Amino acid sequence: MHPAACFVVFWTIQQTFLPRSSAAGGIAMITSLGSTGGFVSPAFVGWMKNQTGSAQYGLIGLAVVPIVGVVLLLL
Repeated sequence: MHPAACFVVFWTIQQTFLPRSSAAGGIAMITSLGSTGGFVSPAFVGWMKNQTGSAQYGLIGLAVVPIVGVVLLLL
């Protein structure tokens, strides 16, 4: 399956769970969070590389974020 095929399903999720009047706000929030993550992630890795001399710690920090998200989701 083509990787872009999942986008069709992804963008219909908020329309399923949110009322019609709030669906546009849900799409805007998802887009805003994605754009913010696109800026913060490389900035965080660069900052960690400057602080520690290795990008490894920044990448580990980025790996911790989804793990914490999964733990919070399971709770």
